[in-house]
Amino acid sequence: MTSCRGGVGSATLGGRIYSVGGHDGSTYLKTVEAYDTENQQWTAVASINICRAGAGVSQCDISISQLCEVKNPTNPSSCV
Repeated sequence: MTSCRGGVGSATLGGRIYSVGGHDGSTYLKTVEAYDTENQQWTAVASINICRAGAGVSQCDISISQLCEVKNPTNPSSCV
């Protein structure tokens, strides 16, 4: 990834590994990056609309969906 972070949700689709959101130690993130396994390169893609960490992310057919999220570990968000 282009930035160090934890609590990242990840899924694979079309030869890429997508990393969604996370926490960089001080800030919750809404960035999404895709790792191209053939070219071995990370690329920023469209961000999610809300900063999230600990997201459950899954690939289904031709898309990636976020299943659950935690914006703040002391106040968990509901699952979608």
